Amino acid sequence: MGEGEGLRAVLQGWREVEGWCTDEEGMYLYECARRLPSGSVVVEIGCWHGKSTIALALGCRESGSRVVSVDHLQGDGRVVPATGIETFSHNLVRFGVQDIVTLQVMDSQAAAERFGESHPFPSLPGLRDKGGVKVGLLYVDGSHEAEDVYGDLRAWLPHCREDAIILFHDYAAGWPGVILATGKAAAEGLIKRVQVVGDIGHFVRPGRGDRAPTEPRRVFWTILMERNLSCFAAQALVRIAGRCARDGFAYIALPYARTDDARNTACLALAKGMANDRDTLVMLDCDHEHPPDIVQRLVRHDVGVVGALYFRRSAPHDAMFFIRAEDGELQQPEEWDADTGIVAGTVVGTGAIAIQGWVFKRLMEKGFQWPFFRYTYTEEGMVQPTEDMYFGVICEEAGIPHYCDFSTVTPHLTTSHVDQKTFEAHRGEEHKVPSMEVEVEQC
Repeated sequence: MGEGEGLRAVLQGWREVEGWCTDEEGMYLYECARRLPSGSVVVEIGCWHGKSTIALALGCRESGSRVVSVDHLQGDGRVVPATGIETFSHNLVRFGVQDIVTLQVMDSQAAAERFGESHPFPSLPGLRDKGGVKVGLLYVDGSHEAEDVYGDLRAWLPHCREDAIILFHDYAAGWPGVILATGKAAAEGLIKRVQVVGDIGHFVRPGRGDRAPTEPRRVFWTILMERNLSCFAAQALVRIAGRCARDGFAYIALPYARTDDARNTACLALAKGMANDRDTLVMLDCDHEHPPDIVQRLVRHDVGVVGALYFRRSAPHDAMFFIRAEDGELQQPEEWDADTGIVAGTVVGTGAIAIQGWVFKRLMEKGFQWPFFRYTYTEEGMVQPTEDMYFGVICEEAGIPHYCDFSTVTPHLTTSHVDQKTFEAHRGEEHKVPSMEVEVEQC
């Protein structure tokens, strides 16, 4: 797979793999593994049919790391795997990650005792240091009994690097055993919670000054003043500003300007204030009645580019989200489920969009320089495409997918007149009033 292809695969055919890992969680596992230092080891406790394993392995392929997946394949007493290792192996082959994953069919705590030995683990070139093999990411998703979760953590913690990422699945779902075990470990000073993504609890080993090994992500948000502001939009933006102030998000004040100029100015502001690659810029157009928590909704996904679902102001009022089809054409969805969460595609509309700082760095590495939002014109002087389409296409060429959050909808605002056409459209064709002396066009 080429650069970026693994990311697309996670949220396309990956959904067909049986498991309890959501799109959002799969993306987070992928991103955590992708950002590991080259030569790292990921240990996964509990794999089922390999859904989370694939997400981790696709990220490891990009970072040059390996996955060790540990599962006794006996189920949990309520759910027993029907096909076991055959299905797991088939799914790994399907995604081309079989060479990245080592499966150990045994109890996780027993596996921890033997970790790093020549048997049963194969040689892992480039993964050893003076202290033996060290784990850069530990993903705990085995038995959810408090004693087992705590035992898994204590058994594997000595094998983890000081800056290791430690993830627990079903943390936010409220499984008592997971909550009790992580709470006990945190009280003992073994781990410290960083954040929660989906049902995954992200922890680290407390470091110097009890700080997380990475700086927290900063969020910048702005409103593009490219056209007149309606009272509906104004009221919505007041509510948004209150929530962003509460969460410490920085506001970028932009002057009235053409859309592409405003977006590029916001990009420069992010570049000047950015402390790390995950710092995020959220741009909101002023002709929407945005939900009051739209900034929080977008930044929670922790992906490079994600936008809210909205519709074109003019007919045919189609969704502003495009996916590259097999024939090379950009297609828009006609049906969707709000519970789907985020979906990977090619171009997402920029009416409400969140972009992480590393995206601009990747674009420049691939030869695309600022300004990243541009209008292009035909010989007749027509705009083709718009600045958001240009941004999406260069991201596609750089291997950066765009995501649409189908659970977050932001209505597009327009001006309209109520006249006879409006009346006829409301009543429907079968109740159309008779034509008067002047012929009235159909809506």
